[in-house]
Amino acid sequence: MEYLKVQREFAEDARRKLIREDALEREHEIVHEGDHVLFPLKKKIEVAGCETVEREGPLKTRKPRSLREALEGKLSDEDLANVPTSYNIVGDIAVLELDEKIMDKREVIAEALMDTFRNLKVVALKTEMVSGEYRTPTVEVIAGEKRTETLHREHGCLYKLDVSEAYFSPRLAAERRRVVDQMGRGEHLLVLFAGVGPYAILAAKDADAKVTAVELNPKAVEYMRWNVRKNRVDVDVVEGDAREVTPSLGKFDRIIMPLPKLADTFLNVAVEALNPNGIIHYYSFAHNTLEATGHLAEVLGAMGLRPDILDAVECGSYSPCLSRYCADFRVESL
Repeated sequence: MEYLKVQREFAEDARRKLIREDALEREHEIVHEGDHVLFPLKKKIEVAGCETVEREGPLKTRKPRSLREALEGKLSDEDLANVPTSYNIVGDIAVLELDEKIMDKREVIAEALMDTFRNLKVVALKTEMVSGEYRTPTVEVIAGEKRTETLHREHGCLYKLDVSEAYFSPRLAAERRRVVDQMGRGEHLLVLFAGVGPYAILAAKDADAKVTAVELNPKAVEYMRWNVRKNRVDVDVVEGDAREVTPSLGKFDRIIMPLPKLADTFLNVAVEALNPNGIIHYYSFAHNTLEATGHLAEVLGAMGLRPDILDAVECGSYSPCLSRYCADFRVESL
């Protein structure tokens, strides 16, 4: 292999010249020898004050571009077909869901995931879906450090959470941005089912909103209070059942309801807390937009109301057939 041997103080200038001339070979590592730097060459080139030398230089170790690529040669084609193409990365923890057919390969898959994302320190396997009163996932650490607490950054905010104690989806980052970007300065915002505070804190930080956040899970509340302090925002954190505490909180210009499975059972509570001409962001699981907005209309219709739909967006999948939808709407009388 031919290398261009350059004195260290001139190495950066030489590197730029090689790039301009398309002469820098990319498959081998740049080599350091004493006071010289050796650049691998893809073609001959003359550079004043430098010489061309022969070396057996090392190849670059290329990071896999995907989990499946990292597993090629380690799993059969049949097993590779069952490897997930998506997973949640929360801070330095990856949370995986695996098909039962490849559950016995979980350690191999976890190690390959850590090779793919070098910043990962933990891989956790979700062994049960989000469930229970507090919407917490059941997870098992299968690679890396034996912990489930992490720090996650999103839109300039920092969140501490435990992936086994509180629900958090990094896949909703763009959706949280979409909602907060609609807000006017100083709005009164109520976030129900607030979790560790991603909607509430972002709204307080970027929209200068007067925010109240309600959460039932005491562990999530503990993390949310830490996150509020750490991000230096003003959020009124309320621990309790939304049905019980919301009536005493006053009226709001905007209400966010990020609990797709049960939000319809809380709609009456949200409507009562909404100022005239206020907006609700209502999340649900459905097969399509028409089904999502249709069910919303049915629930409101039973209250003698109807939704004035401002927007309805798909914001993530729940299963091969079901997606998460958000309907942004105002409330009108029938």
